Amino acid sequence: MNPLQPGECRHRLTCYEPTTTQADNGEEVVVPVEAFKLWAKIEPLNGRERLQAGQVLAEGSTRIRVFWSPNAARINAKWILGHRDIMYNISGPPAEIEMEKREFEIIATSGVNLG
Repeated sequence: MNPLQPGECRHRLTCYEPTTTQADNGEEVVVPVEAFKLWAKIEPLNGRERLQAGQVLAEGSTRIRVFWSPNAARINAKWILGHRDIMYNISGPPAEIEMEKREFEIIATSGVNLG
């Protein structure tokens, strides 16, 4: 894979951190709260459709690449990422692409079971 170039990061990615809050009934609830935005390269990898409870659900796998930053280093598999009207669940921990902390690669899914 070629190193990420600044001009390739054309997508504004919103990063949502899971935050624990208390509901009116006193129960703890985890809600995604916008933490920061990053420029990213978003590449669809594959997609599929499946039937569940009589509905067709579309699901896609996506590669998201961002440059290393202190904020990017905070992202983990519990976070949710958003671009325009698409929300992404992170499939696993972000992987450092280069030893010099130059960039991260995030594999994520969209379309099913978000949040």
